[in-house]
Formats: sequence, C-alpha cells, structure tokens
Amino acid sequence: MTATHPLCGSDRLELTERGSHACKHPETIFSHPEAQSALDRGLLLELLNFVRTTGFLKHRVTLDELSEKAAPRRPATPQSRRAHVLWLLKYGLLRACS
Repeated sequence: MTATHPLCGSDRLELTERGSHACKHPETIFSHPEAQSALDRGLLLELLNFVRTTGFLKHRVTLDELSEKAAPRRPATPQSRRAHVLWLLKYGLLRACS
C-alpha cells in the first residue's frame, strides 16, 4: 500500500518497528513537540498497545475496530480515536497491511 491509498474501515493495521519501540519506550512517542498539545498521549499509547496485543493473538485489527473499541477507559469519541490512529499512521507507528 502506498501513502496515497485511501483507507477503509475494514483495512487491517499492524505495528511498525517504530510503533513497537514506542510501546516499550513511551517517552519517544512524540517526535514533533507541537503534537503534544493536540493529541492525547495516553490514548496514542493505548491504541498502540491494543494493536500490539491483538497482534500477539494473530489478529490484525481493522481501522473500524481500533476507532470504536480500543481504549474504552479513555473519554474519546470514535472520531477522535480515528484522528489519533491517522496520526500514528502518518508518523509511521502503524501501517496498513494487505
């Protein structure tokens, strides 16, 4: 998949090496300081860990599953979760897989 491929809710996601590193070293999640004020760091980490956990179970989570079901303890709408997922994709912590 290329960076210009439109995402569908059924597209499956997986962690990249950078995403795995961020799970183990949460302090490295923000490479852009301006993102800290716009994004919920805890939500980003919970989303990454959700993908990581489902990967251990040999299940690749879909964009819809991640936007709707991940991080239930976080007060975030599905739209906000999706915006956080898109940020993780944009900065290479997650990738769409075929």
